[in-house]
Parts: sequence; structure tokens; C-alpha cells
Amino acid sequence: MDIKIAERKAWKIVKNYLNIRVYEKKICAPYFINDVGMYFGKLLRDTGINTERIKLVFDIYNNRGIPYGWYRGKGSPKQIEQSVLEIAEIKNVDLNTSSSEGVREFMRSVGLGVDCSGFVYNTLAVAVGEERLIDGLDWFSQERNIYKAGARSFSGFGFKKILPNQVRSLDIIYLENPEPHVALVLMGHGKLWTVQSTSRIIPPGVAVDELRIENKKPVFCFKPYVGRSWEELYDIGKLRFARLGEIEE
Repeated sequence: MDIKIAERKAWKIVKNYLNIRVYEKKICAPYFINDVGMYFGKLLRDTGINTERIKLVFDIYNNRGIPYGWYRGKGSPKQIEQSVLEIAEIKNVDLNTSSSEGVREFMRSVGLGVDCSGFVYNTLAVAVGEERLIDGLDWFSQERNIYKAGARSFSGFGFKKILPNQVRSLDIIYLENPEPHVALVLMGHGKLWTVQSTSRIIPPGVAVDELRIENKKPVFCFKPYVGRSWEELYDIGKLRFARLGEIEE
């Protein structure tokens, strides 16, 4: 596989996430994780509704039966763009007259965005091929699709741990923070960059930050507004770099 070609494909997806197009506006994709369904399911179980009926409710939710959370944090840039317009029409909201900030707030209010694993999955799937990616992920379900690919899916046998001074484009950063998180590394303009969708910036969403390797250790320009720095997490073994085993020079 030609790494440079794959790298260009990856950057194209990243730039599309950074510039979601709504009418003439460009909006950075917000962060959204589909934990609403989990809590709602627990409420249903706590009220004594049986599993079969709960499944029927979730089938409606997952098939965009309500104007909220479409694609469940796993949407591609095109899917998110289309969903903004469709949900705005359902809710009778005129986004054409809104500011970019107003459109972004509308997206957040209706659960439109991308989570960390959805962002990395979609970017790598385009860059290296979805079949290659699927074969390298850990699956905790019989289903093997983007909706079952959480951050933990990037933590297993398919990704070989590498040292910081070995890092190059299309490698990943996996964190236990204490919740799992995954980010991607890309090369651009002669520098390394971390690209991710994260809830730990304000406003939460897709972010691109420089990564340097100094004295064989990582130095991250990304600084989470809450929690330990990524340098600290690396020092205590809670952050590691890894490479999909199927990606060859």
C-alpha cells in the first residue's frame, strides 16, 4: 500500500469533518457519543419493559425514527451534512439565516456529530480500505460494522504497539483516560499531527494539533481542558501508539 496516497485520502476526510457544509457555511463537526440510548434502555428495563419490546423501540431509534442522534456518532461528513438539513426541515428551523455558531449549536442540540471511534474508523476506512480495517479491529459483538466499533475495538491484537520515534502517518493513539479514547496520527507539511474528535476541548469536536517527538518521548500540543495531560498518561502507561498490522510500506 502506498502510504502517501492513503495519507492524502485521510486528510481529505479530516478536512471534510472540519468543514461540514450547511448552505454556504462551514462548521467543524461537533463531538457526539451515543450514550443517550444506553441510559434510555436502562430506564425502560427499570420500569419492567421486556427485552423484546425494548428492542422494538431501539429499532425505531436506530432507523432515524426520531429527529435526534442520527448515525449515532458514527456518521461520515456527507451523512452529517444531509442529516442537518433533514432534521432542520422536520423541526421547521431555518438554518439558512443562522450564523455558523448557530448551526453548530443546532447540531449539538439534535445529537449530530462524531465520536472518537467513529471519526478514526471513517478516516481509516477511506484511507486503507474498510475490509482491511475490519480485519484488524477487536469485535465485542457478532456484528462487524462501524456501529459496533468503539474505542476499545482499536486496543487489541490487530494494532501492533510501536515506540514514539517510530510513529508515522495512519498510526493511532490509544488512551485509557480512564475511559478509552482513540485518535489518529497524520503527517502534513513535514510535521506530525494528532487528529481526533474529543469532548475534552471547548467547544467539543474535531481537532488537529501538532505532535512532536523529543528525546524519544511524545510532546502533544493538544491540551485537554480537564484530566491529565497526554504526556502524563504516556509516562504512566495509559497512552500508547500503535499501527494497524495490515498497513505496510
